[in-house]
Order: sequence, then structure tokens, then C-alpha cells
Amino acid sequence: MKKIVLFISFSVLCINFYGQEKNYLSTEFDVNYNYCFTGNNTHNNFSYGFSLLVSEYINKIKISAGINYSRLYYDYNMEDLFYSIKKREYKLEYLKFPVISSFKIFSGSRTSLRIFTGFVFSSVRGYSIKSYYLNGKTVTENDLLVQKQLGVSWLLGITFSKKLDNKLLLNISPFFNYPILPDGRNQSPGYNNIPNYIYVGVKIGIEYLFKDYNSE
Repeated sequence: MKKIVLFISFSVLCINFYGQEKNYLSTEFDVNYNYCFTGNNTHNNFSYGFSLLVSEYINKIKISAGINYSRLYYDYNMEDLFYSIKKREYKLEYLKFPVISSFKIFSGSRTSLRIFTGFVFSSVRGYSIKSYYLNGKTVTENDLLVQKQLGVSWLLGITFSKKLDNKLLLNISPFFNYPILPDGRNQSPGYNNIPNYIYVGVKIGIEYLFKDYNSE
């Protein structure tokens, strides 16, 4: 919580420092790919998400907030002879609410580069497990009851932007996400635990500026 307060205070100070004579808004839609570091005996499947962000530009500072829907898939190779289980496949659905501040470190006639950081608030919306047994039987458990709570993670990355026309930008953003507060409480080890992993990823988005790029 202290880190969140410090981040908000830093953003406010930056806004006051740069003034508001060049303020303008933008909106962005992006798709993102996530790779989680899930540990031993696990394998990442294709995990993805979609985001909608609204931003305010204040000179070199950009403040963004929005909503993200994402899915996380991974396998856990159990080889549990007691339960006769060979493997479990996990699927989780999230709603996330990012609050991000970025700073421009390079600007050209058609390209720019920003470094960004912020916090992501997350909530588990769906959780299912598919179990593969040694005898060939398959069992799927949907809508599992878990002890959900609001999670918080720290986000860090860079954004490369390319001008498509005077109001459209193509943004490519590799990022790193580190969990601070888990979005679920542990229950049965290796079964109903909601994972809270470090992950990396990349976002590709189209941003519409409510102002010409050349007049920034």
C-alpha cells in the first residue's frame, strides 16, 4: 500500500512540474501475450489478454488507466500415483485494472520511446481444472470455489510507438510484472491454489490521439 501511495504522489508531482498547457487525451486498444514463470513440473500454454486504456498526455508524462481481460493457461505434470493422476491443465480468467505512468525518453518525427511503470489490480473471474488420469479418464472441474481477493502487482516496461497518421499510433510494449498482493488465498497445495507468478509479456496496441501527433 505504501508503494501505491508513493506512486500516486510521484504522478501528481510530475503533473504539477510539467504544467497543463499541452494536455490532451487518447484511447488505446491492445492485445497482449503473457509468459509466467510457473516453476518445476509445469508448462506454459498460450496465455493472452485484451486491454482498453484511456490516457492523458501532460507534456512528456502520460497517465493511463483502464481495464484488461486475460486468460492464463498452464499444465502441471503430477504423476501422482495415489490419486492416479498424470497431469492437470489449469485455466484462469482475470479482470485487471492497470494504473500506469510513462515518461518519454526519445521522440522523433515518426517514432518515440517511453518507459512506463505502475500498478495492476486484479480479480479472478473464472477458474477450472482438467485432470488426466493414468487409466485414460478425463475429468473437468469448472467454476471452482476459491478464496478470491483483490490482487496487486507492479508493472515495468518500455513502449515503442510508430506514427501511422496524425492521430494513430502503433504501440509495442514489452513488460515485466511482479506480484505484490496475491489475488487468491492458498487452499489445497497443488490443487485449488491460485497462482501468483512473476511473468513477462508484450502488448501490441493501436492508440487514437485526440490531437495531431505533429502538434505534440
